Amino acid sequence: SIPISAIIVNGLNQENGGLASLKHLKKTFPNAIRILLINRSHLAEMKGAINQIGVHKILNSPFDINELDEMLRSSLQRHDQSLGESMVNDHKSS
Repeated sequence: SIPISAIIVNGLNQENGGLASLKHLKKTFPNAIRILLINRSHLAEMKGAINQIGVHKILNSPFDINELDEMLRSSLQRHDQSLGESMVNDHKSS
């Protein structure tokens, strides 16, 4: 299996199943960071689904690619630190 650290899903078109895909991917890759791309006008109607799925970051469209790059880098850095701490704690308890 391939390790997945981040998942970026386009939630801009609700008909494309972006949220359903993200929900499925959360089950398959529970430790992966989940980033959702949305249109600001859809935020209110998607809030329940976003909370249920456990989205880590939301990026409003249109967005600057540098903003996505920075969000991804900082999220992955925190993700790696969190996984490292978890592995250390698991090792100490065994």
